[in-house]
Amino acid sequence: MNFTNCGITSQDWYTMNEIISDIYTAIPYPNLNAIIRKLESLILFSHSISCLIGNNEGNVEFFMYKSDDIPEEHIQLYCKKYIHYDFILWYCAVPKELTFRESDVIVEKYMAESLFMKEWLSPINAYYGLVINTAGYNYSYCNICLYRSREEGDFSDRDLAILKIINSHLCNRFKELFPNGIQRSSFDKNSDQFSSIYHLTKREAEVIQLICSGTLRHNLAKELYISENTVKKHLNSIYQKMNIQNFEELVKVVKPGVKYFG
Repeated sequence: MNFTNCGITSQDWYTMNEIISDIYTAIPYPNLNAIIRKLESLILFSHSISCLIGNNEGNVEFFMYKSDDIPEEHIQLYCKKYIHYDFILWYCAVPKELTFRESDVIVEKYMAESLFMKEWLSPINAYYGLVINTAGYNYSYCNICLYRSREEGDFSDRDLAILKIINSHLCNRFKELFPNGIQRSSFDKNSDQFSSIYHLTKREAEVIQLICSGTLRHNLAKELYISENTVKKHLNSIYQKMNIQNFEELVKVVKPGVKYFG
């Protein structure tokens, strides 16, 4: 696709560059809903939903569905029943980088007459879909779906081009973070997300836990009953695994919004 002929303006690029920056700096992984909210100033849509895609011994798992504009009970209804009738899910299950309008993949007549359209999309006044499937290294990582009503009309080539650019950067970032695919167990609410994602040792996880509880840098050795040199070794290992440079950055990652005082 020739992006120069799709009507993407310099202001569009400014917002897109903000999103791209967020993709590469977000910890522990890109915030899909935050990306969707910024896309609102670029693309017209009335509903949206995102999910992560896990790899369990070669089996694809769609999970952690989120939306700011679709009721939670409607999302649960999708997960329990209508995921089996979703006319586009088979296409997204393939571990390939994809950005597409649903109307380019499914004949609109069949789409309109489907059970999924009549019983899940129509109640929220959604008809046209614009979808990205983020993938790499033969793994799928996440989906984002934007929806419009029938009255709002289908998505344009410009919309498609914008999302294609964003998806290329999402693919790069997720490949960097999860070269072996996403394991759903790493995202369970009861697990230590940082330890799971970054493969921290037990002692490194203890360091993170102390920082989260408010322990200052110069008190870590005392709390752990180890030497300052050993603390330094643990911190350097954490920095390397989390791709950050110093303790101040670490505090910002594990305690967002908290100012570092030493």
